[in-house]
Amino acid sequence: MNIAPATRDRSKENELVFAVLSYASRCVAEGDIHALRGLGFQLDDIGVIERLSLAELQLLSTSRSHAINVSLDREAWGWQLKRVRRQRSRDALALALIRLDAPKAMMASLFGTTDRDYAIRREACGITETIAGGRPPSASEEEECHLWELWVRLAKPDTPQQLRADDLWLVIAKEGRPAIRTAWSLIQKWAHERYSLTAWQRDRAMLSTEEIRRAETELRDRHGVRLTEDGS
Repeated sequence: MNIAPATRDRSKENELVFAVLSYASRCVAEGDIHALRGLGFQLDDIGVIERLSLAELQLLSTSRSHAINVSLDREAWGWQLKRVRRQRSRDALALALIRLDAPKAMMASLFGTTDRDYAIRREACGITETIAGGRPPSASEEEECHLWELWVRLAKPDTPQQLRADDLWLVIAKEGRPAIRTAWSLIQKWAHERYSLTAWQRDRAMLSTEEIRRAETELRDRHGVRLTEDGS
């Protein structure tokens, strides 16, 4: 955005110029020469900026013709937007899983959630009850079979204890067969048992890539889980 003379109200432009000049003054005070150069100032300008009074900063910012040009780096802007949206999506997923009673170990593994953050988020969601002894409820034979089928289709081929995308845990949680705490515990156990892994690889080999993708899409659609920008 080029800041140029105009007949309309200039208060917004004046505030922006004052903010930039104040930032330059702070850079000088902190010795941040790199940031000053990024603004277009040279070494000769350091002494001048250092001696500017508050009144002079105000006068410079209200001048009818400004010397400051503010521009947008579109590549960096696009990257920052993606990062923020991805983080917002991750935060929303974490909160949704906690609302569905995701266990602490799961949240730590997927999101790096600390014990304190986990407790705070549960409290914020109004969840106060705890599982006796910290142990998840047992799954019925039918629930184990159902979870096994989900695991065969949703797990990563190279790291079976993880799913193809973290938000697929939301699908498992919403399926509720078994509850998410039990599902997490069983999948982690199966992924570290030699005979379970052998059976998983056998069942997995019977499915084509298209069948796996179709099953994942159907599950997402059934539970309203949207594919996020980063593919998870």
